[in-house]
Amino acid sequence: MHAFLRALAFVSVTALLGVPAAAQTANVVLVDGAWVTLGDVTGARGAAGSARIAAAPAPGNRTTLAVADVQDVARRNNVPWDPQGARSITVERASTVVARESITEALAHELGSRAPGRTLLPEISNTNFALYVARGIDPTVRVEGFDYDSVRGTFAATLIAPATGPDAQRVTVRGRVAEMMQVPALIAPVAAGTAIRTVDVAWIEVRAERVVQGTATTLDQLVGMTPRRPVRANEPVKMSDLQAPVIVAKNSTVTMIVETPGLQLSAVGRALANGSVGDVVQVMNAQSRTTVEGIVEGPGRVRVTTRRPAQQQAANAR
Repeated sequence: MHAFLRALAFVSVTALLGVPAAAQTANVVLVDGAWVTLGDVTGARGAAGSARIAAAPAPGNRTTLAVADVQDVARRNNVPWDPQGARSITVERASTVVARESITEALAHELGSRAPGRTLLPEISNTNFALYVARGIDPTVRVEGFDYDSVRGTFAATLIAPATGPDAQRVTVRGRVAEMMQVPALIAPVAAGTAIRTVDVAWIEVRAERVVQGTATTLDQLVGMTPRRPVRANEPVKMSDLQAPVIVAKNSTVTMIVETPGLQLSAVGRALANGSVGDVVQVMNAQSRTTVEGIVEGPGRVRVTTRRPAQQQAANAR
């Protein structure tokens, strides 16, 4: 009965003082300022709530307060507070994490100033870290003491957050540097036999080490070609996976063109192989059944190139 009355009295007083019960029973107390105050722990308001208990931890960090210390400050400020059997209180500084993208961008900017004309991507090795800024502060980052070894392709730097102002945190990072290149790639797969158009291509950024010999590096190397086999989108393209579109199909009827000085003859023939513009294919004359070689000039058109006397070529073309 006495315990019940004491509890009732406590609840009545704390209610009058505006002390939220949740603030007293929370497992972790979040604080925003540089100091842990009586208001942070007990919910007290006014001058009593501003009474300092201890320095707050750095943003993102935690600290432990002894209940006896809190009780002492509470007594001196006439604030009733019941720790409910707790021996210590965990306090955490409310914070915002600096995004890894912001860190990478800051490091890349430093690399760019040391290697103009090249695109270098920093890759942090010791990734098990986090940079925090106090809640409400812009999560900016600044790089200090940047050391870049261009021979080994490594770097070391100190990161500071926020970039300006108090409560700055520092952490040293190390890593490697990857050089990047831009190469043309297909936006979406293109069917074999279909010519690649300019609108089918976009520039992508990849590691320079992936651009091996035989990789397409210019737009002209792709446009007008067709896949020889399936080519993945948004990936570097090997020239061996491409070919010029077939415009003369094997066994199709073609016009054979034979030119001699002052004379041009034509005849009907049959292509003995597939051919693209500029390819040399064998063609059989439909009348004489003679086989000659010719260069594909366009759809259904082959210019005869067999090195024979002009009179013989003309005869074969009749």
